[in-house]
Amino acid sequence: MDPQTVHLATMNLTLRGLDRVSILRRDALTRSLDRAAKAELGLPVTGFDVILANPPFSGRLDGEVVVRRSG
Repeated sequence: MDPQTVHLATMNLTLRGLDRVSILRRDALTRSLDRAAKAELGLPVTGFDVILANPPFSGRLDGEVVVRRSG
């Protein structure tokens, strides 16, 4: 979770006319938020319709720590 990536993503969206976005640095692969935490952060409690990622990714992730989701 690199802060520079968040800055670059914000700049990228602003240059495309999407200046009212909120990018949250969160570890969505290994941590899960309960409904109260999602509501506090202003996130949809039922999840997202679309998640965009901008590869290439760096680093390694142990498959044993990835949160398993159903549905």
